[in-house]
Amino acid sequence: MSEEEKAALAEAQKKQPWVVTDFGYKSDAAMGFAKPEGTTHLWVIGLQDEKAVCLTDGDRSHVMPCWSPDGSSLIFASSRARPKQEFLGMDLFSVPAEKGEIRRLTDSMNVAYYPRPLAPQFTPDGKTIIVGGLVMNSGGLPPTQLFRVPAEGGEAVRITPDESPCEGVTAFLYNGDGYGDYYETMQVSSDGQYAYFISGWHGSSNIYRVNIEGKPVIEPLTSGQQYFKSIGKPAGGQMVCIGGDMNTPAEVYQVDEASGSAVRLTFSNPWLDEVEIRPMEELWIKTLDGAAQVQGWGIRPHNSEPGKKYPAVLYIHGGPSPFYGYALTYEFQLMAAAGIGLILVNPRGSTGYGARHSQMKYAFDGTAYTDLLQFVDEAVRQFDWIDGERLGVCGGSYGGYMTTWIAGHSKRFKAAACHRGVANELISYGSSDMGGYPSSKPYESYTDFMIDKIKASPVTYTDQIDIPFLILHGMRDMRCPVEHAHQLFTAIKDQHPDLPVRMVLFPKSNHSLTMSGPMYLRLIHYQENIDWFKKYL
Repeated sequence: MSEEEKAALAEAQKKQPWVVTDFGYKSDAAMGFAKPEGTTHLWVIGLQDEKAVCLTDGDRSHVMPCWSPDGSSLIFASSRARPKQEFLGMDLFSVPAEKGEIRRLTDSMNVAYYPRPLAPQFTPDGKTIIVGGLVMNSGGLPPTQLFRVPAEGGEAVRITPDESPCEGVTAFLYNGDGYGDYYETMQVSSDGQYAYFISGWHGSSNIYRVNIEGKPVIEPLTSGQQYFKSIGKPAGGQMVCIGGDMNTPAEVYQVDEASGSAVRLTFSNPWLDEVEIRPMEELWIKTLDGAAQVQGWGIRPHNSEPGKKYPAVLYIHGGPSPFYGYALTYEFQLMAAAGIGLILVNPRGSTGYGARHSQMKYAFDGTAYTDLLQFVDEAVRQFDWIDGERLGVCGGSYGGYMTTWIAGHSKRFKAAACHRGVANELISYGSSDMGGYPSSKPYESYTDFMIDKIKASPVTYTDQIDIPFLILHGMRDMRCPVEHAHQLFTAIKDQHPDLPVRMVLFPKSNHSLTMSGPMYLRLIHYQENIDWFKKYL
């Protein structure tokens, strides 16, 4: 088909109605409907004839491809053999590099792709595949564990034990640069004895290893207050990895397979030597119910003076399953440079602290709410630079949900800012790209479901909001549709006509605006947030 014919076809399709017959028809990545042309397929290109051949077909995406050691085939993950309702369900497949029959290698596990991809890898002899699988009965965000699968297909055997010095085999680090970037985070050792992976634990994202055969034992390979975000294929006993810490953006490191020692190879941001970077000051608290310990940090303003107090903002992370960790975050440093301190917390519902801590229910049943407020009170006591009378609260996604919930239930804060948050659970149910599915099934009636979701929605309690309120939202957000912002703004202004309320909507922006959107819009977003708290704190 010529370019002119393609253009004519595209123009004709714009004039046709959109027909929907199943769930999964929206996509935040596409900032609208999940168009068939957005489906990912695998292609190979001949090095000699440069001819491109498509190896896959159908209306499902095919992701995380990996070559077999002899180059004769590829493995990949796909939901092509499952109903669309199983949006987390993926299997492992193989296909000849010369094109041919696609074979399903697994049918008893869910290959990990959301929320963190973990690309499968062959052992050096090509006989075994190491693959990440979701453990679905955890009660929280399904943790990813490692399995070994025969290259010809067969039973998937889990190789990571329950007893572990970390939580799962992926790290859901929320802050730091490049939140949405995807890199390979698992590799097989050069001798085929171990699988290396990155896992989060108490604010750090380090590299661990587990033996592939025999009784499984997980050991840390690296340690320290830092993060790694990728592991390169081992060669000669060395691995090239990408990582950073609270003072340094991601750089390239050479990590020794035997000792875990890391040598930094690149220095990509020399300009940082000329600016002030405020470190994260760690704080742990024991929760009021005595059931857990919660970790968090304070970041004091730049050029702060001893004995002087400054305003501080509780910045709640999204998810709720990610965690804050030891990573440099430009937005936090911008706020600190503007004279605003930060309070960062990993309440219950966050990962990186064990299966009990990360139970999803804690994020919504009042547990995380209590953890956050308790931590703020303790931070005011422990950090002498925080002015307890000038506190703000903000956050994005789940953090936006919790910001609005706190503003409607607590009198602790003087100003709030909701970023791309959930205001009404029924909007998410019907309009989010993760909405629908059988979410009403646990209820005795659909009426009970609707009433319960209204009760659980922050917008229901906006009559109790009495502080200046800022709303920042992407206009093409499909994860938390912009209707949340409209409804929240209308509800607050309707009940509090004289209250300062400001809504800023960002064009052509999806849910990932502040993490991977256009930089000029991200800077406006950051400045709106800073200006709001400078004005009202």
